[in-house]
This record gives sequence, structure tokens and C-alpha cells, in this order.
Amino acid sequence: MRRGFVRLLCECVLVVLLAVGAAWGQSGHGSVVGWGQQVVGVDLSKGCVAMAGGWFHSLAPKADGSIVAWGRNDLHQCDVPIPNENFVGVAAGEWFSVGLKGYPYGDMNCDAAVNGFDIDAFVVALLGPDEYYSQYPDCDHTNADINRDGVVNGFDIDAFVELLIGG
Repeated sequence: MRRGFVRLLCECVLVVLLAVGAAWGQSGHGSVVGWGQQVVGVDLSKGCVAMAGGWFHSLAPKADGSIVAWGRNDLHQCDVPIPNENFVGVAAGEWFSVGLKGYPYGDMNCDAAVNGFDIDAFVVALLGPDEYYSQYPDCDHTNADINRDGVVNGFDIDAFVELLIGG
């Protein structure tokens, strides 16, 4: 049992190192090269930013926030929930997969973009979390903590403006 676990752990580390190595030598996000009978019908050609390996399935989050999944799907571990967007992390277990959804700092209306449409929501977040959550119940007011000091306050305004103008 322990020998199988050590072998699986080594294989997972090797896959991650290969993926990192492929991404290291390229500009932009890396391409994943797959082999073996489980890699079928999945576009692994570009945009992958990480990988996670389960028992008989794998996951690869892409730069656009979507997830590509392949391998055995006995318990629907490769059925990525719809909408397949705004994922910032993934993990794969023996018979399950998990994805972490999130939005970038400054995305105050949770549309996965930081732009002028976030200004009103940013101002509401400065007024306090209660007011913000009453208007944006599915978003996180701490996305207004642009300077990442742990507090949403007036000191975040300059950093928010810099995000908007691309600074």
C-alpha cells in the first residue's frame, strides 16, 4: 500500500515538474503535452497555467479561468460545473475534483473584469460591508482592499485608480 502511494506521489511530482518545465521555456502560458490512454478529446495545446492529478483523472486550469478535465469519470469528477469560468485554483483527489472560484482585486461587481463598471461598487464598498453586500450579495467586499493591507478604506483609492488606468 505504502509503495503504491509513494509511486503515485512521485508520478504526480514528475507531471507537475514536466508541466512547469514546459511553461518555463515559453513566453506566456505553457502548453501541456499529454500521453497515455486517458488523454483523449481534450485541448491541452495552450493556455494551461497549472495541473492537478487525481487517481485516474487530471485537471488543468486555463488562463481564461476555465478548467479542462480528462480521465475516468465514474463519479463525475471530470464534469466541470457550468458556468466553467472564474476558477483561480483546482485540486484533484482519488474520486473527486474541486475548483476555487474567485475574482481579481478591484472587480467589485463580479463580472471577472476590472473596469469602469466597478467604480460605483467600489464606492459602496468604502461605505461598509453591510451596504455593499445588500447591493452585491454574491461578491466579496474585500476585493476593494487593493493595497492589501487588510482594511477597505480610503487608502485603497489610489491603487484602485491605478488598476483602472492600467498602471
